[in-house]
Amino acid sequence: MNLETLTPEEVALILRIDKETVYRNLRQGRLPGAKVGGQWRTRRADLDGFLTRNTTNTAVSISGALSKD
Repeated sequence: MNLETLTPEEVALILRIDKETVYRNLRQGRLPGAKVGGQWRTRRADLDGFLTRNTTNTAVSISGALSKD
């Protein structure tokens, strides 16, 4: 079992999006994550699953999976 956790900043680097977009989508439940000791954390396995579910055969569409509003 992979228990590696990522900070929102690390998720932002992986997804190549702004960290504020990560925080907003964590709060809205669009990205997997939980608060641990008052700080957001995302399990690497959950992020990998999110990317798998939101990937087409031709291109990764993170912007389509995440709202920028």
